[in-house]
Amino acid sequence: MTKRVVILGAGIGGVAAANELTKLSNGKTEIVLVDQTSQYEFSPSYLWVVSGTRKMSDITVPIERISRKGIRFQRAKVLGIDPAARVVKTDGGVLEADAILVALGAHTHMTGLESVAAVGHNLYSAEGATAISNLDGRPAGSRIAVLVCSMPFKCPAAPYEAAMLWQSRLKGPGAKTEFSIYTPEPGPMPVAGEKVSGQMVEMLTRKGIKYFPKHTIQGLTVDGQLDFGSSSAAFDHLAYVPKHSVPPLLVEAGLAQANAWVSVDRHTMRAKFPGVYAVGDCVGIPLANGKSLPKAGVFAHGQAEAAARNIAAELDGREATHKFNGHGQCFVEMGGWMAGRGAGNFYAEPNPDVRLAMPGPWNHLGKVMFEKLWLNKMY
Repeated sequence: MTKRVVILGAGIGGVAAANELTKLSNGKTEIVLVDQTSQYEFSPSYLWVVSGTRKMSDITVPIERISRKGIRFQRAKVLGIDPAARVVKTDGGVLEADAILVALGAHTHMTGLESVAAVGHNLYSAEGATAISNLDGRPAGSRIAVLVCSMPFKCPAAPYEAAMLWQSRLKGPGAKTEFSIYTPEPGPMPVAGEKVSGQMVEMLTRKGIKYFPKHTIQGLTVDGQLDFGSSSAAFDHLAYVPKHSVPPLLVEAGLAQANAWVSVDRHTMRAKFPGVYAVGDCVGIPLANGKSLPKAGVFAHGQAEAAARNIAAELDGREATHKFNGHGQCFVEMGGWMAGRGAGNFYAEPNPDVRLAMPGPWNHLGKVMFEKLWLNKMY
């Protein structure tokens, strides 16, 4: 009898898992990929939309294209999950599964910060990135604020890249535009360690970008400034990283607790229910130093491949022994076709072993090549 794997979410984690399962199943397993949208947007390239080097049409592909690999795509909204019975309820019907892989990402929102959302642009949305791009040269002579609303958030380098790329588009630190970054973090990418944080601050300083750590946004003051409780900041243009939380339906399903993330075995990616796995931004993985594994596409990809191999093994009656090893890398775009690259073992003990390579055009080219590979080969 043909077995069925239902994958929830057609982002990096879901598609990587679907591709890996296709290679392993040899046509013996029905793979159903569920997503509520018909188009996939390569979100790491939103930053290049901000910088004006990409349009949304350049980084968007139809998800249905994945069906050419024998993967069944079902456009539907997930309404509920019964992980014990391995049943998924969607607005297009009910799916019974032999295994479920949850890759629904993080839920982004601005609850409690609606006033901030009303005057700013969401860096993590196509609409926000496009709106910033459409400003073009108009911010010259203005005050631009890049705001991180809460922790954790996916792609930890993104707000810093956004400021540097936006500044570069306005012709660099010599432009008459003042850039400031406000974040509740103690330093940039804190999980990577103090040395990497210090290198990032140095990059910002060299570009004349002001950095304000340990600033938690409360809302707006009566005169429209950013309100941090004990201080405030005026701005003319605002880009923000929204709040992140686990999708509510995963709490309702018993896969996550309120105000937390889906708990999984950090190596196999198995959730607490047999036959159910979770990967990517919806999961929370504690590290040896008490911090958490960052939420980033490179980790979703690695986790997905390990989970897919384990699902294939279990469906074949074998033990699930494949492991995600905690290794990952992240390009740090700086503008001017230059990028740094942070890479290392985030599972190292007692602290992650991560290093930030010096910026160069080769790192920028590496990210370009990854973008092309993903959009042309994975779907």
